[in-house]
Amino acid sequence: LLLSNAVKFTERGEVCLQVQPDPQPSGDQTAGVSTGLGRIRFSVTDTGIGISESDALRLFQPFVQVDGSHRRKYGGTGLGLALAKQLVELMGGTMEFESMPGKGSRFWFDLPLAGASERMPESVTPREALVYVKEVVSQAVIRRTLEKLGYHVHTLADVEDLGRIGPEVAPILFVVECNVLVQESVRMHVQRLKERFYRLRILGLVHESLSSEIPAHLPFHIDGHLGKPLTVDAIKSAVEANGSSKLAA
Repeated sequence: LLLSNAVKFTERGEVCLQVQPDPQPSGDQTAGVSTGLGRIRFSVTDTGIGISESDALRLFQPFVQVDGSHRRKYGGTGLGLALAKQLVELMGGTMEFESMPGKGSRFWFDLPLAGASERMPESVTPREALVYVKEVVSQAVIRRTLEKLGYHVHTLADVEDLGRIGPEVAPILFVVECNVLVQESVRMHVQRLKERFYRLRILGLVHESLSSEIPAHLPFHIDGHLGKPLTVDAIKSAVEANGSSKLAA
């Protein structure tokens, strides 16, 4: 409204909107200030026709328009400023103005606003996943999909890498080819991972069939399986499943 009025009554010159902290905050203007609220000032300045001192006394009265044919020609109901002032006061603020006929006007209002919290937002730690898949294409598909799901992925080149997982890594997901689980050294390292990371879920990648690739009596539980051909949807479903060992393909 203040901008609209400024443009309407300014045929030449400029209209300027400024938003800034209240340069002279006063603690007694609103009850909110004493409870830690700051104040911000919105001001609109124009180089329009201005308002006389006598008209200024009635400016915020409803249904009142200032006298003078040079202002009445712009029309209006005389309600705008009265409603704007009332709205500002309902929000705990104040509205004022200053003007000089033929030079322009400046209207401003101050509002109490809550200050920003001093507490820094908690950093979001990315979810981490281990991928021990030697087949290059499958490894790439799994890695890209997990990254899109928000995981930080560590790919492992060989069984020795399983034993080199340092304290800086805290995986919650491990994708491994089921056929490598026939190796005792792999099973041993996976068991140790499960003991270190209690939240770790294991997804087994099956190339042919579950019965032919997964050894019997594993010392750990496989939480889900991925089958060929690998698809983004299948990987996503297996990752988001809750402990199901159903084959995803």
